[in-house]
Amino acid sequence: DLKAVEDDYGVNMLRLVVANGFVGRLFDNSRVSKFIERRQPAIFEQLITLQDSVDSDIGTGAKH
Repeated sequence: DLKAVEDDYGVNMLRLVVANGFVGRLFDNSRVSKFIERRQPAIFEQLITLQDSVDSDIGTGAKH
């Protein structure tokens, strides 16, 4: 269903960019960032990787 993928692409990309912005704002708060890094290091690393990937795809620089 290529048509279905094409139809959903814009909405999915928008959601990903919004979620990436939210994660970026979380990481801007050093207390929150350190908390996540200490309590859930695997999740923290995945969020960093995801944020870097999205940032490079949309052409913004990573902030951390």
